[in-house]
Amino acid sequence: MRHIKAVIDTLLSAAIILLLTGFHTGASAKPTLSWATNDLIPFYINDGAYKEQGISDQLIRFFESYLPQYKHVRIPMTMARFYAQAQQGDLVCNPLLLKTQNRESFLYYSATMKPAYAHTLVSTHPVDYPAEGISLSEFLKNDPDGLIVQAERSYGPILDRIIDQAIKSGHAKPSQLTTNNYS
Repeated sequence: MRHIKAVIDTLLSAAIILLLTGFHTGASAKPTLSWATNDLIPFYINDGAYKEQGISDQLIRFFESYLPQYKHVRIPMTMARFYAQAQQGDLVCNPLLLKTQNRESFLYYSATMKPAYAHTLVSTHPVDYPAEGISLSEFLKNDPDGLIVQAERSYGPILDRIIDQAIKSGHAKPSQLTTNNYS
């Protein structure tokens, strides 16, 4: 009987120690950010060869890398569930939502990211570029066919000066061609 009582006392002591340890580690654990996901290609890709390579999937991966102080969990959820959790004050995030007056009343937004297309210069004929690169001003002087550049687009102060001179001399032509036309 004494042996059973000793075993029970030992088990109770171990259980209390485990509980206390669990409370301590739970209090010091990282807060969890729940990322709302759903089945919405091309934003979220949930399976197949391109799994987690959607636009929002990549944004989540970006934020995960820059917010290491949080534990990140992806949870499939409807927009209604997301709104309900956000209004309750849960740490739930959604990279898809645009800022509106109504949403600002219960959601927080990060600083705006401003993606931009890469600068594009289009030659009117094929060019074999040497490994060391080429000088744009030399290329424009020697190119009999000229260059087409997007109108109302800046390529930076140095290139803009060269391109403006090329337009004036007739070696470059501005066009309303947009980035969408290149694909």
